[in-house]
Amino acid sequence: MQDMLKKLEKVLTKVTGRKISVQEGQDFKRDLAVDSLSMVELVLETEIEFGVTFDQSELTEENLATTSTFMRLLEKKV
Repeated sequence: MQDMLKKLEKVLTKVTGRKISVQEGQDFKRDLAVDSLSMVELVLETEIEFGVTFDQSELTEENLATTSTFMRLLEKKV
């Protein structure tokens, strides 16, 4: 899980253009200031970084709400 968090940190830093320290349970919007366009970029860059593909049906508000919910979705794919 820690390796995945570090990779997610790398992706978020690339997407937002600023150094981000990722911890479990952080809210993407409130805690990390990730807007909707950045979330789209996050999903695309995560697919590239981890070599996975997300189905549209998986990209729900619930799954994209926090780092923990996104990591659970990602864990199912890797």
